[in-house]
Amino acid sequence: MESLKILGLIHTYGALLWITVIAIITLNLFRVLKKDEWGKHHTQWSVKLTLLALITSILMGSTGLVFLYEWEIWNSIKEGDLWWTHSMILSWILFSFVFFMLDPLLLRRLE
Repeated sequence: MESLKILGLIHTYGALLWITVIAIITLNLFRVLKKDEWGKHHTQWSVKLTLLALITSILMGSTGLVFLYEWEIWNSIKEGDLWWTHSMILSWILFSFVFFMLDPLLLRRLE
């Protein structure tokens, strides 16, 4: 039970860090796109934020899966009782897809 509390803390702080990374990326993207200096600013912070996003995405996904397994939530998800769980899983999949698959494809086309 103590390990689930620690996982809960990791999951909570990971969610806060994850939201912060999304906010930083979004705010910087809008600022940079207005100035039309994408290449200059992108290289300065993209490596750090990509690493941070990768770490938080892995933390959120792995701790979320442990919670689904330990609390035996799979049946409730199948029945649709826990609608908020569906939204969390969907947002994690969407963020991971956009950030790790769609973003590199778009960057190649911009270069």
